[in-house]
Amino acid sequence: DKERVRTSDKYEYQVYKLLHVSPSQLHTPSEWIKLMEIDRVHKGNCISYIIRDRLGVPLALKYCKPENVEYKFDGIKLWY
Repeated sequence: DKERVRTSDKYEYQVYKLLHVSPSQLHTPSEWIKLMEIDRVHKGNCISYIIRDRLGVPLALKYCKPENVEYKFDGIKLWY
């Protein structure tokens, strides 16, 4: 079931743009998905950092190697 993205929902439209048009200046959507899938299969996790502007609008997804990410759990919340 493919529905068109509602441009009236600004968050849905912003996420759609990142995932389907341009996740970053370094990667096309297919390259980014391939990086995520390779890490998920071979390392058990895949991580991207969401780069936002000063208003919180997502601008890009920055690929992060799982081995370079530090995890902390404070008993309630998991932090990366």
